[in-house]
Amino acid sequence: MSLALQELLLCCRGLENEKATERKKEVDRFRRLIRSPDTVEELDRTSGCKASKGSKQLTWDAVFRFLQKFLQKETELLKSGKANVSATTQANRQKKMQEISSLMKYFIRCANQRGPKLKCAELLSHVVEVLQNQFSCGAYGEDYSSILLKDVLSVRKYWCEMSQQQWHSLLELYCGLFNRRSKSINRVQVSRILYTVVWGCCVQTEGLSHTLFNFFLKALSNTREERQLMVLENLVSAVNVFLRSVLLSCRREGVCSGRGGPMRPSSALKDELVKFFQLQICVHHPKGAKTLETGAHAEDWVRWQGQLCALYDALVSEISQIGSRGKYATGSRHIAVKENLIELTADVCHQLFSQSTHVQEVTSSVCRDTQRDSPQSCKRRRIEQPLTNWEGIRSKLQPHHSDFDIIPWLQVAAALISRYPWILPVDELVPLLGLLCQLQGEQQRRGERGPYVLRCLRELALCHATGSSNASAHTAELARLWARVWALALRGVGSAQTGTLSLELLRTIVQESLEPVDREFWKVFSGAVCKPSLVGALSLAQALLKCSIPKSVHSRDVISGVLMETGGEPPTLRDSVISWLLMNEHNEETEENCRPHLIITRDFPLNLIPRILVSLTLKDSRAGLTFLMGSLKPESFSSQSSPLTEAKDTLGEVESLFLQFSFDDTPPSTKVTADGDGVYSEKPQFTVIPALRSKLELSLLSVAEQLFNCYSPDSSNTPHECVLRCASLLTGVLAAYVCMGLLTEEEACRSPLFLKAKLSNSSKKDHTVMENDPMDEDQVDTSRNQTDNQEEIDLFEDGDETHLSTSRPCQSNDEACDSKFSTGTKSALSEEHLSRQDLAFLSVLGFLSLCGSSELNGGFSFKPLDTQRKLLKLLDLTDFSQMLHLHMYLSLLKKLPAEVSSLDPEEFDTLLWPLADVCSLYRQDQEVCAAVLRSLLPSIRCLGRTPPVSEQDDDLAHIKGTLLTVVSGFCILGKSGKCTSAVRVALMQCLLALLEVDPRCKWATLTLRDEELPVSVVLSAHLADPHHHVCMLAALSVESLFLKNGPEGKMMLPMKNQQTAFENIYLKAQEGMSGQKSCPSEDLPDETFNRRATLLISVSMVISCSPVCEKQALFALFQSYKENSIDEQLINKSDSRYTLQSVPYTLLGFCSLDEFYRSSYHVLIPHLVFLNDFEEVKSIGNHLAQDWKQLLADCFPKIMVNILPHFALAGQDTHVAQQRDKAHRVYDILKDSNFLGKQQIDSLICNNLADIVVELLMTLHETAGGASADSGDLQKFTGELDPAPNPPFFSSYVVKATLDYLSKCHSANHKSLVTILSKTPMSIQRILIAICQKAAETTNAYERHRILMMYHLFVSLLLREVKDGLGGAWAFVLRDIIYTLIHHINSRSCPQDEVSSRSLSLCCELLSLVCQTAVEYCDDALESHLQVIVATLTAQVTEQSAISQQVLRLLRFLVIENLENSMLRKSIPLLEPFPDRPNFRELRAAQHALKYSSGAFSLRQEPIMTMEVSSESRDRLDGSDLWLVTPGGHKDWLKNLCMALLDSGGVRNEALLLTRPLCEVH
Repeated sequence: MSLALQELLLCCRGLENEKATERKKEVDRFRRLIRSPDTVEELDRTSGCKASKGSKQLTWDAVFRFLQKFLQKETELLKSGKANVSATTQANRQKKMQEISSLMKYFIRCANQRGPKLKCAELLSHVVEVLQNQFSCGAYGEDYSSILLKDVLSVRKYWCEMSQQQWHSLLELYCGLFNRRSKSINRVQVSRILYTVVWGCCVQTEGLSHTLFNFFLKALSNTREERQLMVLENLVSAVNVFLRSVLLSCRREGVCSGRGGPMRPSSALKDELVKFFQLQICVHHPKGAKTLETGAHAEDWVRWQGQLCALYDALVSEISQIGSRGKYATGSRHIAVKENLIELTADVCHQLFSQSTHVQEVTSSVCRDTQRDSPQSCKRRRIEQPLTNWEGIRSKLQPHHSDFDIIPWLQVAAALISRYPWILPVDELVPLLGLLCQLQGEQQRRGERGPYVLRCLRELALCHATGSSNASAHTAELARLWARVWALALRGVGSAQTGTLSLELLRTIVQESLEPVDREFWKVFSGAVCKPSLVGALSLAQALLKCSIPKSVHSRDVISGVLMETGGEPPTLRDSVISWLLMNEHNEETEENCRPHLIITRDFPLNLIPRILVSLTLKDSRAGLTFLMGSLKPESFSSQSSPLTEAKDTLGEVESLFLQFSFDDTPPSTKVTADGDGVYSEKPQFTVIPALRSKLELSLLSVAEQLFNCYSPDSSNTPHECVLRCASLLTGVLAAYVCMGLLTEEEACRSPLFLKAKLSNSSKKDHTVMENDPMDEDQVDTSRNQTDNQEEIDLFEDGDETHLSTSRPCQSNDEACDSKFSTGTKSALSEEHLSRQDLAFLSVLGFLSLCGSSELNGGFSFKPLDTQRKLLKLLDLTDFSQMLHLHMYLSLLKKLPAEVSSLDPEEFDTLLWPLADVCSLYRQDQEVCAAVLRSLLPSIRCLGRTPPVSEQDDDLAHIKGTLLTVVSGFCILGKSGKCTSAVRVALMQCLLALLEVDPRCKWATLTLRDEELPVSVVLSAHLADPHHHVCMLAALSVESLFLKNGPEGKMMLPMKNQQTAFENIYLKAQEGMSGQKSCPSEDLPDETFNRRATLLISVSMVISCSPVCEKQALFALFQSYKENSIDEQLINKSDSRYTLQSVPYTLLGFCSLDEFYRSSYHVLIPHLVFLNDFEEVKSIGNHLAQDWKQLLADCFPKIMVNILPHFALAGQDTHVAQQRDKAHRVYDILKDSNFLGKQQIDSLICNNLADIVVELLMTLHETAGGASADSGDLQKFTGELDPAPNPPFFSSYVVKATLDYLSKCHSANHKSLVTILSKTPMSIQRILIAICQKAAETTNAYERHRILMMYHLFVSLLLREVKDGLGGAWAFVLRDIIYTLIHHINSRSCPQDEVSSRSLSLCCELLSLVCQTAVEYCDDALESHLQVIVATLTAQVTEQSAISQQVLRLLRFLVIENLENSMLRKSIPLLEPFPDRPNFRELRAAQHALKYSSGAFSLRQEPIMTMEVSSESRDRLDGSDLWLVTPGGHKDWLKNLCMALLDSGGVRNEALLLTRPLCEVH
């Protein structure tokens, strides 16, 4: 031990001396030693990661323990002193206490001055112990609270190391101190610490909602007793932080009651109160919902409505006070009200607008909660609502009001229209617009109201455009008013106060087509009315997108005068606009060549100016700018983000989640624009005006030349940004010309503009942003090899000693934080820790990352791969305890694995190897953990784009393993309760991304301690997460467990995967339901609702995305209703499409049981009959007041379908035999005279034979790989994922056997069923129509395919007996079948999924069978349909079509293989020529041979034949010119024919026929 430490140790032991005077001497000596540099250095050394392990060296913690004993000894002496002492003695005691606590504070700050050296747990335990003791808290509370606030809670390392129990202890301690109003500690300081502790609990822990709700409700109820505004400000701030963190899980408990507050709150307190009430509006009325049916919620609606009225009164009073203070204030002051207060007022007005304007009665206690215990609380009073409709708002906007009175209400009106445009009635549009127009006219003469009038008018213009269809009755008046607004806005463009807003209003009017663009508008952009600005350029762009630019804005008389005076041509409007945009006239007014051109001193984003300039040089400027803008809209250029907008977005997300949780969200609708200003799918042809293009290039060269004349690297007059803007302007113009096809890339590179741009770039060559890393490649490789050879590590290992996976020396968490540690309440990711130079570095890093991830390798002076490697070399010497290095690594993680390209395995591995350091160092910092997980998403998605190349497998396996290790570690932390919900939400996103790249979990398997689980199972497990947000994200992600992304859209996973997924989902959701029983009673309403919502969303998602599990999920839904008492309204919102006997009828929307039976008896009775439950059948008859036997007769076809198939089934299988016996028993009962009777049954069979056949066909369900040997031709059209229909269902073998059985029972001479049906041909037609009608009614692709299989089965039976005539209906039957199949082929879905492809293949096979039968037995059957058949089939032969070969085989059968058929031989030459593609070469040759079998056609025969055939068929392609390109060709004949026609004196009929195709010849 060094001498310095030996001396300090002796001093520490001296603090334990029994003599007070000795202890006092040692205290003075201790102060001197502890600030000695030698002592501090030795203590830092001995407190390091390894030196203090197992040694007896004196450390900072050991010294701290000596001080604790000293404080305890002194405290006991003070406590044992007499209570009744003199004032002098009492003062001495107070001084003694102050000295003791100040010594402890001094030591802690000396120890942690260079970073936290004292152990968090011991330091915090001591502080809490002192503050929990009543005497020591009174003695040292002030100083110890200061220690806690400044030396513990302000240190990020301590902030992260504190356990959940420690946070809870602190919270409980300071909630008690706040409620007890302890006099020993400054109340403001208590409130500050309370705010910080609440923040820490919300960020770092969970499970405190109940404690904090109770505390805040009590604290808020006593706000009128609080005299210090700073205490209230901290309290309300803490409430807001808490509510934001728990609202998603505790919406019902979060609807806090509004309480009375101070009469004159400070500005900061007002802001916090506004945030509080905005949160309450968000909870009660997400997205403006007003009723329970649309998603609103309140525990007590009457009370809440009264609080809204009170809040409205307070807001009106506040707005009035702002105006009153402004009237009497001296000097200039800002009149407008803060935006957050205005938005809150608009939200409250929106809720109150739905109420009537008459006087309402509410209890006095509603508005005065602080007096609710008084006897007068039951007294009712009348509250007049002065402003509950638009008439009230208009009364506040009268012109005679002062600016102080009118401006706030202009703000409110604009916010109300902007946030809730649907609230403005059509009848209010005209008076409100008229009033605003009047205010606009007076704005130039009166005060500061002008800008606010213009903003309000802009919002009204947008509102009018969205609801213009309803304002047709006021069209004329609205047009007149908007014309007036337009004229006044044009007049205001030149005003310094209103110019920008006037341009913005004009742009909106043009955008919404409320007023046509006139000459006065164009004059704005062609003269000195205003200087170019971003808003001006956007307004010009909007006008160019909407209409064509005129040649001139002057009349003919003016132009003639100019010509006479100047003797030259006046400039066109295009010339003037280009000159205005480039600020040429304004630039001439400045000093010559001393400053850069004005156009490059202003920032115009996204190449806006080059886009406009190039479009102005085109003949069709409108089309040109539309093409150049692409999907960008003018508003895309002016969007700005601010902390306020980010807060709004966060609240908006919360509101959306609320609506999703309660099933009140509406899916986003795809907007279809009828406007022609869309994005071009193909590049159109543009024509440039050469003179304008030349002038533009000369002007741009002048801009560059002026820059070169005035620029120098050290010049203050020319910022470096001007050089970049100049290069961007020149290259932007060239890029636009290249993009439009007016320049090639080679021509652009030789252009003077490009040469000037290169020169401007080279002028900054010496000012490099980033130097190459001097580290050798060999050195990098060496460090990598060392890393690879290390043992496997635990990324999330707890303990003091941290194992790092890099090659740099091991350092403890203490040392890691020495260099730079952050305050606790500021996130480690906050930009406040970064300097401006750091932020610039990160911006450059982001840009270089984009360059490194580019797919394009040509045209760059760098190689993306080289850029990647140089960026990754930055990771070799990183210290992640420094905030800049942490930001740098997260930035690389997010941006290097780009969406358009994939990293090579080597670079990928380099990018991921520092993950061990980051996760180990920040495993307790919840915000950093969440950020790390979100940063991994691009890397995970990149794995899905990486091709499975065999030589890359090993490298990719290592990369996958690294990612899976990190995700597994966070899963383990989550299960052990060491991760907050924010981290688990980010973890959910990673699990979902893994599932997207590996849907079947072939490699996406997580190692969770002793077990390995697929990602799909882990994701399902989050349905039972304790936090509702995590549960709902898991529920909304259920689809990914059943579907995967394919090249043509979503594809279903195999049946086994889906069945397993459903079981896991339902078990975990039910597990969450059972977990709610253990929660506190106060949390039970929220917990119950949350768990039910999770279960319902999970099950409804399964129903919507998995036909395989649809019925299981439906059963689970109704079982949940029974077992968990789920609200019927929620069930109806989630799903209400099915009817089952076990479901309560109210769930299906029926008002009574009778109504339910009347609608569903035809489904229920056949099942009840087969179950031998005739008593229930009779009960249904009684409810419907009908004879139950008549009900049996009405349902007879369906009853027979439940019975007959069991008669037809052969075999001695136990189940089959049981079902057969059951069917026989039921049938025998029906034959009894007390039921239907044998005679009636025979009669019903005869009369309903066609219906029985239809119902029997409807039971068809062919399974893939069926065991039946005689499953027939339908087996190949089945799929593994075909869902089973409602029972009963049977295979095609059983259905055909049943039909045979039915025919044997019906006919004594064993005729087939088709023969029996042919006796009444209408029966066959009824069956075909019934099947087609079922197919037309269904929207489910699987059900439609099943119906097509029924159709295939029945048509196959019909085709076998076509030779016998089908009772004379053979022609009708064949035609009906052909056109039905053609209809299904033509109505195929695009793109095709797997089941649609099978349906198409089935139709083609059946059509082939029909054609073969027709050719074999009916020679002339196909003649009149051949054209339609061939045209339909030809269109199916594409490269993507799965049935192309099947179609080609059928075409060969019709065109080539049956030439002996005279009817076909005659019809084939009349067909449309087959396409000139390789697939049709053989068919074209055969058709050509038949067509010209008797010799070549003359010129007259060719077109006449073509025209005749074309007129006969509407199904032909446009082939009127095909005869012109026959193999022989007739070009010379055509030339002679044209000359003959011109020379002919008269035109014959043959010539008239010839001119029809000739008119197409150019």
